[in-house]
Amino acid sequence: MLSLLIILLVLIQIPLKRYLLEEEDEEKITDSKGRTLYWWGSGTIGVFAIALCIFVLDITNDYMKWFWLSFFVAAKGFHAILEWKYLKGSRQYLISLILLAVGIVYFYLVIW
Repeated sequence: MLSLLIILLVLIQIPLKRYLLEEEDEEKITDSKGRTLYWWGSGTIGVFAIALCIFVLDITNDYMKWFWLSFFVAAKGFHAILEWKYLKGSRQYLISLILLAVGIVYFYLVIW
């Protein structure tokens, strides 16, 4: 089910980039001043998620649903905040927020 979410997000992201961004807006966080914060934050979220999955979570279905939802919201929310803060003048953060909303709706309708 998560693979369908990834495919859905990629298919939605392509037209969103075409309509919301101009060609010079293809700037990335890793090209801005927020590069270090992005790598440290993403790494921290990833390590925390792996540690939580290995050491704390029981592999029952309900816990894993909440784990994936929380991980998705944390990762996409962090990405959107950094895009908003460090890519001034760009509307790229809107794409991240729309994808976050689509992902949450997908979790609610398909996975639950």
